[in-house]
Amino acid sequence: MIKAGLYLSVLLMGFTQVAGANDSCVFATPPEVLFFPSFADGSTQALWLFDDTQYGYNTLTDASYNEFDLRLMAGGDLVSGVYGSALRFKPSDNYAVSYAGFHGSISNHHMREKNGKVSGLWSPTEEPRNLLRTLSCSDWTIEYRFNLTEINSEVGTILDLGDQLLPGLKIELLEEASGFAIHNYYQGFQAEFAHELSAQNWHHVAFVSANNKIKLYIDGVEISGQTESLPRQELPPSSKPKNRQHENREFTKDSTEEWKIARRFNVSIGENRLKQQELTGMMDELRISNKVRYARNFMVPGTFSRNYSLDAYQPKSTSDKPLLFNKEWNGQTLPLGTRKHLFVDDSMIESFGGSTKIKVNELKNPEPVYLKTANGTVPFEPVQGMWRESVFEHNKKILFYIGDGYSHPDGISRLYSSEDGLTFESRNYGKGDGVIITERPMGGAVMQDPNPAASSETKYKMASWVANRGIYLYLSPDGITWRRNEVAMLPLSVGGDAELMYDDQKNVYYNFMKRGAGTPHDDEDKGRAAIYFKTDNPYKPWPFRKLEKPYFESWTLPMLSDEGETGMRPRTKIKTPWFILADEIYRPRPLKYQWAPDTYLAFPWVSTTKVKDFTQFIRSELAVSRDGENWKTYDGDKNKWLFPPVGKIEDAKVTTTLSFYGVVRRDDEIWFYVEYNTDAAPNGKDGYKRYYRVRAPLDRFAALNADKSGGEVLTKPFRLDGKNLELNVEALKGSVRVALTDKEGQVLKGFGFNENDEIKKVDDLRRLLSWRGSNDLGSLSGLDVRLKLSLKNAKVYSMQVK
Repeated sequence: MIKAGLYLSVLLMGFTQVAGANDSCVFATPPEVLFFPSFADGSTQALWLFDDTQYGYNTLTDASYNEFDLRLMAGGDLVSGVYGSALRFKPSDNYAVSYAGFHGSISNHHMREKNGKVSGLWSPTEEPRNLLRTLSCSDWTIEYRFNLTEINSEVGTILDLGDQLLPGLKIELLEEASGFAIHNYYQGFQAEFAHELSAQNWHHVAFVSANNKIKLYIDGVEISGQTESLPRQELPPSSKPKNRQHENREFTKDSTEEWKIARRFNVSIGENRLKQQELTGMMDELRISNKVRYARNFMVPGTFSRNYSLDAYQPKSTSDKPLLFNKEWNGQTLPLGTRKHLFVDDSMIESFGGSTKIKVNELKNPEPVYLKTANGTVPFEPVQGMWRESVFEHNKKILFYIGDGYSHPDGISRLYSSEDGLTFESRNYGKGDGVIITERPMGGAVMQDPNPAASSETKYKMASWVANRGIYLYLSPDGITWRRNEVAMLPLSVGGDAELMYDDQKNVYYNFMKRGAGTPHDDEDKGRAAIYFKTDNPYKPWPFRKLEKPYFESWTLPMLSDEGETGMRPRTKIKTPWFILADEIYRPRPLKYQWAPDTYLAFPWVSTTKVKDFTQFIRSELAVSRDGENWKTYDGDKNKWLFPPVGKIEDAKVTTTLSFYGVVRRDDEIWFYVEYNTDAAPNGKDGYKRYYRVRAPLDRFAALNADKSGGEVLTKPFRLDGKNLELNVEALKGSVRVALTDKEGQVLKGFGFNENDEIKKVDDLRRLLSWRGSNDLGSLSGLDVRLKLSLKNAKVYSMQVK
């Protein structure tokens, strides 16, 4: 792995020389390529694998680092191909594909009506600069896998691309499938090759330009042809939007299709850009490279896809620690072994007595976080509209990932680092101060993947809703250099972030997202909810429920509704025929707790509206689960939130506490990072915001809790596989006594309350239990036992047999 400290030197060294007539044929290989050896290489300027999942007008992902995406149109389908899926094009009133519009929110205003009716899929584009430079140079390769299902008597178009309706590059199939023709106006030639192509069979086709001499290979065998010159077409000017939030270049849903096509860069497959010369057939793995891939006859290459290569990720099939609580308990002994158990719910409890109950811990002492600037150290205040913060650790540094959001005019994501966890600074990673991702309006969260099977280049993962594209997985070896996965995770739009969680016991990945407040769905619960998807292979398209009538909110893609499963539900407080008031899930913030098996925690943002004046505020609560799918959310007391209040910021009252995605462990502490906000409006336009750190002792999120009147707890039976038993306990002003019983609840001789050495004036993360001075339980090893606890003004957070 290339370490982050070498980033700039790698950037300066990364140049690939391509033979050509001018400087435009020298291509700099960016770190996004150098850090990812298993991905498409730096010579790949476009790679359409057609392996995405068909749903609506979904994105056809370009797996090269350039991300020159296509849009699947009504005249195309995704069907089984040579590797994964292939694009099928057929005679239709619509195109098979179009070139995808630029990343941004223009589609949010002009692409769909809410009933799903298409109103303007031809949005403005950015020209594929590197692709066009490649085609204007002397050395390049265009290759694809092709299956002609019907032979036409007339010329048909295989590929046609160019700016507006100006001449560009076009590949044709001659009459009666008697050969191929290619016209490249960017390089200034055309060529024709006679070769009878058989139908109903897959063929590998490769056009190779070497030192301005064009060759054609069919299934690895060179085909002779004739070449002549054409007038050269100048490359179009750069067309990057200045404002990805508002720029629309006068494209509206009322603009005609012809008007739009004449004002954008266009790509067409299976017919030309004028919707003529239609073919019936399939294409798979279309790759365009800025170098000569083949100089003589060759063996047909294997797949260009990571997902179908010999080194593709192979999911695990079993786990050595199956979940303890994934089924309804029916009295059986739990195989607890030496697993640590956190009392964040009653899953281990058979009965409560007295005042004992599960209670969320009250965290204390928020500490302000600071940012180093050129003018000194100042309180770290997030930029307006962010709300997309993650925290993770790399090389013993605490890292903040902060994204601008899917509707931001710039689409920039930044990274900040800290040695002590309180004072952060930014670096120039080659793209500007702290900038790691540019021109990608998105909403996602970064996860440090604990899966040991994750390769070095995929140790950090980010699931993100990318504006006008879908839900995508981004990958990184260090949290700094990122590359998008070769296919979309889900062909959906979503309001808010996408948040990953890896389950080491089930060997599956989860992706949690927010279902919008006004989205129609089948659940009885109204309002925002946390919806999840899961898979054992995160690199291939994720499975989801395809709806007969997807819901649209004017985006190109369907808006998330019932495609996934509901994990966290809103809590309805008032319901009338006119309105519903509820505590809604604004961000899920889930994680599989790494330091205790069978424990899933989340720190969701819960949006609440005060009935009196309809003022909205958002707080972070605690949610727990034992399977990652069924969650219990603790209703936070408005006066005792999970994260402690800080009073006022700049004389304004704090109404909002927003947890970062992720936590950090340092020694025996868990560090949370929280945004405190004086305005709960989605963009916080009028509010003050500050970042704080909140520390909690290890494992102390919720506890068995009894007041001074006391109470008892009896656990479910478990196999005692060890010699010692320890508790995470707090009894500074109270006491705890513990008895061991058999499976039927009868106290074992010598292990009753009276023999137990009382725990008092103690605050200990690892308190060994003892009876008459001895903590050795070896005589009971292998027996089915229960724990009986007597608490008075005390808390017990966890237990573990050792």
